[in-house]
Amino acid sequence: VYSPGDSQESMFEEVRPLLTSVLDGYNVCIMAYGQTGSGKTYTMFGPHSKENFSLSSEPQFDEGIIPKAARELYRLLSNKPLETHSVKVSIVEVYNNEIIDLLAKDNDGTVLGVKRDILTTVTGASKVPWLTYENVGSDWYSFERDFIYKSKLISIDSIGGDAKLLVIVCVSPAQKYTTESLQSLGFGTRARQVQKGHIRKKSPVIPENIGGRSSQNKSQGTQRSVSNFTSVQ
Repeated sequence: VYSPGDSQESMFEEVRPLLTSVLDGYNVCIMAYGQTGSGKTYTMFGPHSKENFSLSSEPQFDEGIIPKAARELYRLLSNKPLETHSVKVSIVEVYNNEIIDLLAKDNDGTVLGVKRDILTTVTGASKVPWLTYENVGSDWYSFERDFIYKSKLISIDSIGGDAKLLVIVCVSPAQKYTTESLQSLGFGTRARQVQKGHIRKKSPVIPENIGGRSSQNKSQGTQRSVSNFTSVQ
């Protein structure tokens, strides 16, 4: 449990081991969960303003998980110059029942907004009611798979696929938000009990013509049975 007085660096220490997992070939997702104004954006990005939202090219002591993780990941990659790596990152926001791709921009740099129509039925015929992460975690734990897998929300690799998932539950210290805070903590409690089952390791990419001949890794990857749906409150 972290208090408002704890540093961003101490929070990042929860994330650091997952970056090694990325280089080992695993998909990784870091998700901040909580009500509006509970500190999710500060945790993930650091201090910001709506009028001037930008990330410094130089490390900042109070920057959030995303810039710290990016720097650490590329630092680790620089220590493996003989290997070929491809880094794929998605940064999305779930707000008012919509998925917003924060990295998608139009030609003039304006954020486009909703980019992924994932809240549809499996057949794509019509929209379905918003399924909260709390519902998903509870139903998943109850093995009600026939119900939850009708939502494409679960089909996202970071939620229902082969990924290591870290959930950071953010709550407000204000007494007037006690109900919302208890709901968020209840979600975190249930999330800690979820076992995602087999988390599959992706096959590494090996450059061709190493040592004068073509080389290819034909392994289909290693499976591990782990409980890696973690809640940090």
